[in-house]
Amino acid sequence: MERIYLDYAATTPLEPAAIEAMLPFLRTSFHNPSSLYEGAREARRAVDAARDRIAGVLSCHPAELIFTSSGTESANLAVIGSLIAARDSGRKKVLLGATEHHAVLNLTEWISRLGFEPRICDPRRIVEEIDEQAFLASVMHANNETGEIYDFARIGSMCRHHGVLYHCDAVQSFGILPIDLTTAPIDLLTLSGHKCYGPKGVGVLYVRAGVRLAPLITGGGQERELRSGTENVAAIVGLGAAIESTYRDASRASRIQAARDEFEKRLFGGCGEEGLPRPIPTLGEGVARLPQHCHVRFPGADAQSMLINLDSFGVDAGSGAACSSGSVEPSHVLTAMGFSASEAKECLRFTFGKDTSPEAPVEAAKRVVRAYSAVLCPRK
Repeated sequence: MERIYLDYAATTPLEPAAIEAMLPFLRTSFHNPSSLYEGAREARRAVDAARDRIAGVLSCHPAELIFTSSGTESANLAVIGSLIAARDSGRKKVLLGATEHHAVLNLTEWISRLGFEPRICDPRRIVEEIDEQAFLASVMHANNETGEIYDFARIGSMCRHHGVLYHCDAVQSFGILPIDLTTAPIDLLTLSGHKCYGPKGVGVLYVRAGVRLAPLITGGGQERELRSGTENVAAIVGLGAAIESTYRDASRASRIQAARDEFEKRLFGGCGEEGLPRPIPTLGEGVARLPQHCHVRFPGADAQSMLINLDSFGVDAGSGAACSSGSVEPSHVLTAMGFSASEAKECLRFTFGKDTSPEAPVEAAKRVVRAYSAVLCPRK
């Protein structure tokens, strides 16, 4: 039985162009880009070229991009780094969307220690909280669990109007939705390599020119003294190649959405034919969502049991829950959206990507229906 991968929101396979670009820097061109001899200069040129590539896609200046180890580190540096640099600010409110990734939400204790006041807000209504008392607002471009797309242009414009820094986590949307930083009212933007067909172990933070930031990691002063540590040359080069390749494929998003839509049609139809309760989309009609995301609730079926059955049926999927000590906690995203704990534990996420075959949506839907039936009717 061939496995079907439907967890592209968790991580993506490496773009072949990225692998090809990385190999020399994993073999012979292994040098430290901070050294002075020819091999080191070659490594430095490769890092700079990757920075130029990514800046070209984002329409920003290369000097506004900082390479980090991950999206999590980028988000930490954006939020905490900006607060450390502005501890003398008279503005104290820090607004965080309630559905943000834990890389942002788990910073509340540190925000308080720095003398600021973290406030958790409904991301759909956060503009009502933006005023002259706020220093920073953090709302993602699109949610990693549900795929909901937030109105970053409206949020960013309100932030600009009130002189508030705006951090936008674009880890999940980058490579699918276009972002033009010449017009987007964003001050700090977070990206992650492995979510856009690049390697793990590399992230990017865009810092708009003029935004003050303090480093969280000090040492050799790399990345304009904002992120010390020898650069991961191979990963940076791979990310640059992956991003450039992604943006050359203009039809990728529409192909992915077609696969997602076919899966949903087959899933809902198959459940009806089997007499099973119809899966319920977690986002309502008319809510904008990413083209790769299908996030649904299976009434009466525990997500953990569904995932175990799906694994045995050869389908890789995900839930919005965090596993800890053998138990599954309800997703903070779903509870923030108004779902009860029991409802949240019935939700699964299926996400599609560039390597999803034309046959996969149909076969995957059949297997999900089988898993749903097995959970609800174990003796059937």
